Amino acid sequence: MLAMNALSIFFLLLSYAAGHLSPEKFWVLALFGLAYPLLLAINVFFVLWWLFLRRMFFLFPLLAIVAGYPELKSTFAFNISSPDVSGSANVNNTLKVMTFNSRLFDLYNWTHNLDTRENIFYMLRTESPDIICLQEFFHSENEPFRNIDKLEKVLRAKNYHVDYSTTLRNRDHWGIATYSVYPIIGKKTIRFGKKGGNLCLATDIVAGKDTLRIFNVHLESIRFKSEDYKFVENFGTDKESQEMEKSKRIIGKLKIAFGRRARQADILKKEIERSPYKVIVCGDFNDTPTSYAYRTISRNLKDTFIESETGMSQTYAGAFPSFRIDYILHDKNFSSFGYEVIQENFSDHYPVKCLIVLNN
Repeated sequence: MLAMNALSIFFLLLSYAAGHLSPEKFWVLALFGLAYPLLLAINVFFVLWWLFLRRMFFLFPLLAIVAGYPELKSTFAFNISSPDVSGSANVNNTLKVMTFNSRLFDLYNWTHNLDTRENIFYMLRTESPDIICLQEFFHSENEPFRNIDKLEKVLRAKNYHVDYSTTLRNRDHWGIATYSVYPIIGKKTIRFGKKGGNLCLATDIVAGKDTLRIFNVHLESIRFKSEDYKFVENFGTDKESQEMEKSKRIIGKLKIAFGRRARQADILKKEIERSPYKVIVCGDFNDTPTSYAYRTISRNLKDTFIESETGMSQTYAGAFPSFRIDYILHDKNFSSFGYEVIQENFSDHYPVKCLIVLNN
C-alpha cells in the first residue's frame, strides 16, 4: 500500500506540472493533468486509509494534495457565502455576461429534438445578457437558419461582431459571434492558422465610462468521433489487438489537440497582454483547469467560477461530463458573482453566466 501511495503521489505531482510546461515540449504531462480529479481522489483515499490505521504515512499524500492548492482551487471552488444577485444585472456598472458553445444551434439535430433551436432562443431571451459570446456559431442566408436575424429579434444586445472560418455555397457560414448591449467601437479577428475552424474575436465596447476588450475564443477540440466515444465507454469489450489500435488513435488525437491548444493559448495570451483596455475573456477552451491552455490564458486574470461558486462545476455535457472547459475570466480590477451553469441539454456544452462589476 505504501508503494502504491508513493506512485499515486508521483503521478499527482506530474499532474501539477501539466499546467506549467507546454505540451509541445512534453505532451505526456497533459494526460496526467487530464487525470487530476482521479489522482486527487486516490490520494484522498490514502489519507483516510493511513488515518484509519493510525499511521503517520497520511502526511505524505496530505502534503502532496496541499502542494497543489492552485489546481485544487481551480477545480473545487470554496466560497462560504454568495451575495444576493437579484436585481443586480444591468445597473451600477454591472454586466451580465454569458458564454455558450451553441453547437451550430443544433443544425444537424444532434439532440434529436426539433424544438432545441427555438429553446435556445427562448433561453437567450429569458436570460437577456448584456454580453454573450457564442462559439460554433452558424448563420445561413436562407431560412430557417438566418440566425443573425433571429438573434436580433430575441436579444437586447443588438450590436454584434461575427466572423467566419468556413463558408459553403456562398450562403452557409460557420464561425463565432459576440453580441453586446453596449456600442462596439473596435473589431479584430485572431486566426490561429490557415486551416481549422478555431478563431478568437477581440471586440472593443464602451460600457459607461469604461472601454473594454471582450475576447471570445474557441480553442482546438480533440475531434473525437462517435466510435471513439463508444470505445472509451465500452473499454475492455474488444479484442486486445483492436483495443491497442484504437487506443493509439485516441492518444494520437489527444497529442495533436494538446499541442495546437498550447500554441493557440500562447497567441491569445500575447493579445491579452497587448490590450490597451481591461479585458473579459470568454469561451470554449476545450481543456480543464489543470491544463497549460487554461493556466496560460488565466494568468493575471480572475476566474468567475473561483470568485463566486462553491464545489465543482461541469460545463461539458458530452460523454465525459465531469469536465469544466468553458470559462469566463476577467481583469483583476473587476469583481464577479452569481456564477452559474445552466443545466439544459441544448448542446454538448452548457451555457455559463455570471455578473461582472466594473470597479472604478
